[in-house]
Amino acid sequence: MQVKADKVITWIDTNLPPLSWRIIVMKQMKLLLKHKISPAKIDDSTYFNEEIISALKVHIKETYNKEMPSF
Repeated sequence: MQVKADKVITWIDTNLPPLSWRIIVMKQMKLLLKHKISPAKIDDSTYFNEEIISALKVHIKETYNKEMPSF
């Protein structure tokens, strides 16, 4: 399963406190780089795979006590 990165980032920006995406990126940097995703270069053609989505869901649940939707 692949999800457009901008869809996920928009949801995070809309539903979580300001700067949440930047904090999440810092915490998940190793994982993003492992999959050759540079946070500074995310655009319309960038997709997150299942491993990244799962890690984001866990992080958001633990940190913000919110459920990220299934895209």
